[in-house]
Amino acid sequence: MVIFSIIMSVISTTLLSVFGGFINQWYDFWIVILLLFGFYWAWCALLLIIAYLVTLTVNQKKPVTKPSKFFTWMFHFLNDFLLHTAGVKLKVTGLEKLNPNVSYLFVSNHRSNFDPQIVMHIFKKYKMLYISKPSNFKIPIAGNCIYKAGHLSIDRDNDRKAIETIIKASNYLKQGYSIGLFPEGTRNKTGVDLLPFKNGGLKIAQRAKAPIVVFALNGTQKIHKNFPFKRTVVNVDILEVVDTEQVISASSTAELGERAIQLIQAKIDEYKPDVTAKTTQKQ
Repeated sequence: MVIFSIIMSVISTTLLSVFGGFINQWYDFWIVILLLFGFYWAWCALLLIIAYLVTLTVNQKKPVTKPSKFFTWMFHFLNDFLLHTAGVKLKVTGLEKLNPNVSYLFVSNHRSNFDPQIVMHIFKKYKMLYISKPSNFKIPIAGNCIYKAGHLSIDRDNDRKAIETIIKASNYLKQGYSIGLFPEGTRNKTGVDLLPFKNGGLKIAQRAKAPIVVFALNGTQKIHKNFPFKRTVVNVDILEVVDTEQVISASSTAELGERAIQLIQAKIDEYKPDVTAKTTQKQ
């Protein structure tokens, strides 16, 4: 979306400058700069309006049997614009541990509303579908978009529906899609330490006989505070790939969850001195 809007703003500004007849002196080029900015945001607004109208055609009462390639493309089109506008700079480690031809259950900590968007941007080639709370599917544009793209809603207050979601996610894993999951169940607003894991979602990997990718997110909680005047560095560290044999042989999902907790918490603790140092400097 960003690249498209830039190209269209350049074309629009060029045409208006050539045929508008208002550039007569070299110092009139400040007008060109203003036009570039104006056309850029105008094209962004137009694309968002078109996206909104397109998503109005989605009926969430109709079950999704197969993720829509169009709405998947549309999501990433809008998502790239969101991350660019929010000033997110990504630093990713451990990608060499992954096989692009394998489907995984991705598991991490959860600190910000930007977490799913960032993760899906990084692991786009793995055809990731996230398990999310029902309220996210009511967000204008994004809600209908992720629904048609195949992302799954989980109702933790209804055991029967939660099991249905786990079964559907397992089937998607078998079909070549990857699944994203935040075992904490909600955003951790209390600090850098992990909330207790809800390990039931790890059954997805066991049912599908699929490996689990454990990774840690750091810095996403600062995006809202830094926007729009400061860029935010987000660290995404892939810590371990729990292979299929280990997933199947685990005595329980609690065992898998505890292993993930230890790995993620250890990585989070590495970033704590930075936070402490900054706090000390301010004092």
